[in-house]
Amino acid sequence: MLRIPVFIASAIGLAAATSAAAQGAPAAGAADTVPTTRAEVIKLLDARFAKIDTNGDGGLTSAELQTVETQVIASQKAQLAEAVQRAFAKLDSNKDGRLSIEEYAVAAPKIDAKPAENATQLVRLLDTDKNGKISGDEFKRRTLAGFDNLDTNKDGKVTPAERRKAGTDTGG
Repeated sequence: MLRIPVFIASAIGLAAATSAAAQGAPAAGAADTVPTTRAEVIKLLDARFAKIDTNGDGGLTSAELQTVETQVIASQKAQLAEAVQRAFAKLDSNKDGRLSIEEYAVAAPKIDAKPAENATQLVRLLDTDKNGKISGDEFKRRTLAGFDNLDTNKDGKVTPAERRKAGTDTGG
């Protein structure tokens, strides 16, 4: 399958957006401009192609694609810079232009573990005789079932070949 480089796809989108903005219309991809028919898709692609084909010869040269890629990269850098500024401004709660550890911690990932809930779910999963406790046999059952599935020749050993066959070989 032919894969279009990401920059070309982005460039086509930027060209359409630039064209639409220059005409005072919403950028391509806006909710009200999403094509819904094949004919609309063709029309949109033709317009994007024409925008990139700056010399109008009906073909896209590497120079034309490079120009559009440069525009896409510049646009992405500007968007990233704006996003960084917005994120910083949001975190800098006292607006002193610096992030304290406390301000930074607001954005840090949170661990929201619920041990009691997790333990209850684990008991429900492993307690096959439903007596409210996980016996030694119940504790080992799932892992041993997995081992037995890997041990295709049932010799009590899982060889590297058996792991490879199962797609679980990590190379070690």
